[in-house]
Amino acid sequence: MTVLKLNKLLYSIIFPLLILSSCNTEEDNRFTSEDANNDITKISNTSPVDQSFSNEVKDFVMKKDEVTGVRGVNTETRILLAIEVAHLSQFNEQDHEKKVKKELEKKYPNKKIIVSSDQKFFFELDELEKQVQNNKIKRDELTKRVESLEKLINDEA
Repeated sequence: MTVLKLNKLLYSIIFPLLILSSCNTEEDNRFTSEDANNDITKISNTSPVDQSFSNEVKDFVMKKDEVTGVRGVNTETRILLAIEVAHLSQFNEQDHEKKVKKELEKKYPNKKIIVSSDQKFFFELDELEKQVQNNKIKRDELTKRVESLEKLINDEA
């Protein structure tokens, strides 16, 4: 193989990889946990949609031994939480989900609490958190997204 053919081959591989890697430029400005065993993100309180309540609830949920990750957003009246449980606890995933929901409903009776351990829901809330943190979503749109995610969870149950 000549040097020219080798250069063409090299450029045909490297150039597309550079293009593809530069496509995902959205910054993630959320605060993350330093603990490798716990996956928690906190949304800045300076965003237009105040998420201090969801941050407080996430802290409370992360104190549970079986919970290894949590994502969540809140509106004026409700909070959506997605939890990840430890691998050994996954057989009792729904039990952990119900337990967390019951404790939160007791602690915060004035809010509608929605908790799920579904992995897809976890990823959906992760994306929604990013949008809130980066001010890419308005209050009305957040409320609509929360309502649609709530319907999705209730339909699966």
